[in-house]
Amino acid sequence: MTLDVEQASEESTDTLLERITRQLPHLRRSEQRVAAIVLDNPVGAAQFTMAGLAEAAEVSEPTVMRFCSSVGCEGFQDFKIQLAQTLALGLPVTHSTITSSDSSGDVAEKIFDHTISSLDRARRTLAPAAVERAIEAILDASDILFVGFGASGIIAQDAQQKFPLFGVPCQAPEDFHQQFIAATMSGPRSVTVAISNTGHTEQTLTVARAARKAGGTVISLTGRVSPLSEIADIPLIVRTFEDTDVYTPSTSRLAGLVVIDILATGVALRRSPAHSEAIRRMKSELAAMASRRGRRHRGRLVTGVVLVTSRSFGSGEYDPGAVLAEAGYRVVRAGSSHDLEELAPLLAEADGWIAGTGPVTAPHLDLAPKLRGIARYGVGVDNVDLAAAAARGIPVTNTPGANSAAVAEHTLALLLTALRGIPAADRRVRAGDWSGKPARELSALTVGVVGLGRIGRLVTERLRAFGATVLGADPWVDARDPLFEAVERADTETLSTRCDVVTLHAPGGQKVIDERWLAAADRPVLLVNTARADLVDEEAVARAARRGRVAAYAADTLAIESTGDAASPLLADDLADRVIVTAHLGAQTREGVDGMGRMAVNDMVALLRGQTPAHPVPA
Repeated sequence: MTLDVEQASEESTDTLLERITRQLPHLRRSEQRVAAIVLDNPVGAAQFTMAGLAEAAEVSEPTVMRFCSSVGCEGFQDFKIQLAQTLALGLPVTHSTITSSDSSGDVAEKIFDHTISSLDRARRTLAPAAVERAIEAILDASDILFVGFGASGIIAQDAQQKFPLFGVPCQAPEDFHQQFIAATMSGPRSVTVAISNTGHTEQTLTVARAARKAGGTVISLTGRVSPLSEIADIPLIVRTFEDTDVYTPSTSRLAGLVVIDILATGVALRRSPAHSEAIRRMKSELAAMASRRGRRHRGRLVTGVVLVTSRSFGSGEYDPGAVLAEAGYRVVRAGSSHDLEELAPLLAEADGWIAGTGPVTAPHLDLAPKLRGIARYGVGVDNVDLAAAAARGIPVTNTPGANSAAVAEHTLALLLTALRGIPAADRRVRAGDWSGKPARELSALTVGVVGLGRIGRLVTERLRAFGATVLGADPWVDARDPLFEAVERADTETLSTRCDVVTLHAPGGQKVIDERWLAAADRPVLLVNTARADLVDEEAVARAARRGRVAAYAADTLAIESTGDAASPLLADDLADRVIVTAHLGAQTREGVDGMGRMAVNDMVALLRGQTPAHPVPA
């Protein structure tokens, strides 16, 4: 849409008073006197005869007729009809400015008039053809992503509550990085609804561009033609009046909510009768659930059962179990391995599940007919079958950032321990050998950080404090990110030839350190892994360590958490001086455990109460 088309469209839907205001500079001086009378008191002007209006403006009756024609009316009677139609919606926004002398009653009346006339403008300017295209796109969507920040974020959250009722997976993450990841991972039938009244919000523009690049359809909801509407496949332009000089109005937000209602209603009307019946049954079951009397446990009214399978749950100062009990939920504990046989009877009764690091699979979920939510006690969700959970309508949350500082500090602890050979030195002393071996200083080394999320960034800060040269590798982080002012941007292949130390902080499901990467390394490298075991080919690392190509390997996790014949090759006796392993200690600080407990419990209570959790995980 060009600016000329936008202006023409807007002019064709203006009210009479809007047209008079716009035309005022172009009217003859005598016609301007008539316009001044009308604009100063439109309610009074509606009562005038043509002779009365001419007398009040001190002009002739033919001048009044010319004025009517100049503002698009077919004579004086048409002028009065259009003026009455305009006033029927309340005093227009241009005549309802709030002043310091207004009483509370005046303020209320003017805000109502302002809102009514603004919504009417939105109704008149919204293009029906664009609405139709948007409904068709949503009907064909495989999934929908709603994006907005600030007041626009409220619209996105409202939409996310409505559209799942139509059988379409929806999400409206508040975090920009989660929005960007969801947009980047979208497919050809994915729909992204990008909401920004100004259409200039940089983060919303970035997400919209990512969705377009991924091949999905972008619907924009803006207040004017803007960069966002130009990006969109289907621009919905909702023009309102807003004056922020005195107060912060909500008309654009209200208009956006109305448009979401229009889209939701349009989609609902085109769904099959079977879908409507499914919605009716769902609402009936929800009503029955709400009216069901709770059970009592130890004197408290119990409204549900929460299964907890995290080892560190409640091991800090914060008591998450007490919070759940106070909220009316009975806590049942089980092992962190998530053994199906052990969990079967517990999952059968569970309304919620606070899950540890063990796998959460489709067979687990098949045993949990009452389950209404899973709160992952930690940030990683690679052990959770998100597709299986989404297929069963079970939302999943996690605890991003709660243990980031703890893991970053443990990373440095492992790195320094391996760098200085502390475990081997301790064993030598206990055997009576007090000789020392030379080591390297961290400030003299180049360190590569793979994965620049919350933990990776905290690790880079701490490495720089030691004076190390830091390279960062993460394809999801924009090259313009301020982080790269202090950290050199690189790819994982470059790290193999440039770095003395490489530390891993990426999501699982990929191999970063393998035979090929190790062969490319031009020096013995020290590897640290506090992320996921599957990032590393442990067989290849063990072979490289024996050849002296890996100086040391320090990890908080292994692919096989066992000893004896089934143990990881990295636990071989001949590698004891070069391999350091801890058992998931990264997050185990009092502060980290308390943070995870608060976030997991708050999200679980929100899920069980039918509210939106603070930390949802996209399906």
